[in-house]
Amino acid sequence: SGTVLRDAIATCVNEARGQFDHVRDELAQLQKLLSDAIETLVASFNGIAAHGRSQQAIAVSITKGGTEHGQ
Repeated sequence: SGTVLRDAIATCVNEARGQFDHVRDELAQLQKLLSDAIETLVASFNGIAAHGRSQQAIAVSITKGGTEHGQ
């Protein structure tokens, strides 16, 4: 009876350990996906901001009577 109980507990512990390992791997994968997504978003926002600054410079140049190249 004690051996059956010990075996059952060992089985439960091994199963739980396997599930925890799986969850840990899933979390690591999610963290990588989020990190990549955040990096891409930041790069995109920086590109949008740079484009906005360029458009602003063009608008200022036009209102001052220059060309798009600031001449």
